[in-house]
Amino acid sequence: MAFSGDLADYPLSDLLFFLSGKRHSGWLTLCGGDDGGEVTLTLLRGQPVAACSSAADQRLGTRLVADGRITYTQLQVALAHQTLCDPEPALGALLVDLGILASDPVRQAVYAQLRALLTHLLMRPTGSFSFTRGLPDVRGVELDLNLEREVLAAIGRADELFAAQLPIARLGLARNVTPDRLLGAVGDDWPLFEALLDGATSVDELVAGSGWPRADVSAGVTRLHTQGVVRLEPGPATPLQEDAGPDALRRNAVGLALER
Repeated sequence: MAFSGDLADYPLSDLLFFLSGKRHSGWLTLCGGDDGGEVTLTLLRGQPVAACSSAADQRLGTRLVADGRITYTQLQVALAHQTLCDPEPALGALLVDLGILASDPVRQAVYAQLRALLTHLLMRPTGSFSFTRGLPDVRGVELDLNLEREVLAAIGRADELFAAQLPIARLGLARNVTPDRLLGAVGDDWPLFEALLDGATSVDELVAGSGWPRADVSAGVTRLHTQGVVRLEPGPATPLQEDAGPDALRRNAVGLALER
């Protein structure tokens, strides 16, 4: 069994709760978002046992090398063995099978990687997903993670991180904002969306432009971020992409305003 969809329609936290509650085994691949990356979570009977990321600094092997647990040469040996297996075993389990690393440090590293990835994923609520059922090969590593508990903890960490960044963050509209996504999502926060459309890039500018109390603006921006409408931009503001420029977005916004 396989199924796929858009995280705008099926939020990640709901998706993870569903897979955990049904005790599904297989691979959940998350693509896109503002960073364009890809993450695959390996689930065994609804619980996470491994993860793989297209971002080098989020990979288990990179973390183990950076922490001094294994050498770069040992990592390359394990990766070479991994490519010869079908299906490919989880890297952590393979490191244990090859005698490169004991199970305890592998388990600790997998815990840390999964928790960091969950927080990262919940900070970028847009993108697509696909889930493929299957029985993963995770010999050598026994994890004791409860997915529901980890997701709730990651939501808390993501909320704290977002709240800490928001007062000084540079804001922007998500690249994939469409009329369908805006309809029913923006709601009472429409004035904030219009201000962002007109070039506002900070909470201070939104407060000045809307006349709303700062707490209300912060809450509204948080809601828009959760719905995949707003993102936190690194560094100085950059022009919007041509295919999602302000003129095109404003035309869409006007059409939506007439429908509301």
